[in-house]
Amino acid sequence: MCVNYSNGHIGRMNRMFGKSKRRDIKVTTLGEYISAISSIRDEWLDDPDDELWFRGEDDRHRETTLLPELYRTDKPTDKVLEMESRLFDEFKRCGVQYTEFNTEDEWNWYYAMQHHGGPTRLLDWSDGSLMAAHFSMRFKIGPRDLQHDSVVYVLDPHWLVEHIDGSPSAKKRRQFWDMKSKTEKIDQDDRDGEYDDIWLPGAKEDFKEDPLPEHPFLLDTEQITRRVASQRSRFMVFGADRDFLRRLAADEDSKIRRLVFPGKSMPNIQADIRDCGVRESVIFPDLDGVGREPNSDGNSLRLDLKPLKN
Repeated sequence: MCVNYSNGHIGRMNRMFGKSKRRDIKVTTLGEYISAISSIRDEWLDDPDDELWFRGEDDRHRETTLLPELYRTDKPTDKVLEMESRLFDEFKRCGVQYTEFNTEDEWNWYYAMQHHGGPTRLLDWSDGSLMAAHFSMRFKIGPRDLQHDSVVYVLDPHWLVEHIDGSPSAKKRRQFWDMKSKTEKIDQDDRDGEYDDIWLPGAKEDFKEDPLPEHPFLLDTEQITRRVASQRSRFMVFGADRDFLRRLAADEDSKIRRLVFPGKSMPNIQADIRDCGVRESVIFPDLDGVGREPNSDGNSLRLDLKPLKN
């Protein structure tokens, strides 16, 4: 999907994130990275079994940070949702021959579409910090690449769920849905699942009857494929407010932090991550991952290929 940001949108983004650098944590070694995460865990979580979520990004794409691919556009949300519905139907029509999951579950299709490059409102996270670190530096192998930092966002998902559930707008949206005559016919035990399905891609008529909520929600993801399992994937599906998470990240009181890898530190960190067993062929456990591995993370097997001259 083509990214087409206006100056106005980029200006809003700069104002939103302009002050957030005060909350950045600079890490120059893998040891510092692990130590920073440990400190965040001690600060945020009481239960050692609670998990943190991590998302790796290249800081050169700051204008699209914390945005799912479908929302990296200035097109109106209603038009974007119409396009998503068509793409989702086509993905299911063509992809059924390749499936290795329960195709009766629409969420499984949505996860698969995201993991295989389709534009969705899903934002990828992982409960593995090294996975996110790898993704933040993926394919950063040349001097030009290393001129830009890499970033790992750390999120407390438990805090975010409580923040959303406690907001007046989310409560009002759920109460409105619960009072509908159609809802009253749904068994009480099934209502949460039916409500969650509002966030799935849908036709214009579907969203007219049940408008897409403004806020996102966090999914309890099944490991439907080896790729999803290997990456320890977690998903957040966005609602109609595409800047919801970005505003929270800019709030100094939120439990979202940015860990920043300076470009000059990356080669050594990439080597340490490989030594920990996190490689392209591990997180993409197929021939595509094996084929990409030499060019994915500064691997010494990489070939310095140059364009042929006439």
